[in-house]
Amino acid sequence: MIEFSVEEKEYLVPGTAGVIQCRTKAGNADKYLQHAPIAVICHPHPLYSGTMDNKVVTTLARVFRNRGLNHLRFNFRGVGKSEGVHDDMRGESEDLDLLLNLLAKERPGQKFILAGFSFGSGVASIVASRREDVVHLILVAPPIGKYESAYETQYPSAVSIYQGSADDIVEPALVKDWAGRIKSESTFYWFEDVGHFFHGKLQDLSEQINLALDSVQRSGAFK
Repeated sequence: MIEFSVEEKEYLVPGTAGVIQCRTKAGNADKYLQHAPIAVICHPHPLYSGTMDNKVVTTLARVFRNRGLNHLRFNFRGVGKSEGVHDDMRGESEDLDLLLNLLAKERPGQKFILAGFSFGSGVASIVASRREDVVHLILVAPPIGKYESAYETQYPSAVSIYQGSADDIVEPALVKDWAGRIKSESTFYWFEDVGHFFHGKLQDLSEQINLALDSVQRSGAFK
């Protein structure tokens, strides 16, 4: 069983391409809510040094922990102790589905928040678009234009999108245009003069994500 505790735990979960390296941590006890969603975080492109230890990923983990939310982050195929080879979002989304299914089997009725940065946002998007147990989708610097088919204009859950205007990896104008075409509930956060990795602006990113999570909590999704 995958557990969440005050001390970070590591798991090697059997997957279809080999083990998936995961790390879990419990939300802060003073804010913990028993039936709150579990947050699962996806990292940036594995072929460009992306891992679950990326600073944006660990910032997301810290936001969830400080709100009392249990979270899980994991390495994509071929990264760290995760086995297999990069599969251009196909195998990665399969692994994310597997992890969610395992958590849901161990905890009937469990809901989730999916979060992804850059390439990882595409993986989170693919999976969130086909699941009813995801209550919120967080997309940071989604690579619209490079992985167009990974992103929808209609999701079962609410979506929040975070994009810097000075991003030199993702085209900000394409992200803004796509965000404006989303038909389901969504919020778009624009960061002026901020680059792809949010250098020097991770606190600002945290604050905006907390605003989105305030809305999720008010909707009753944390019950």
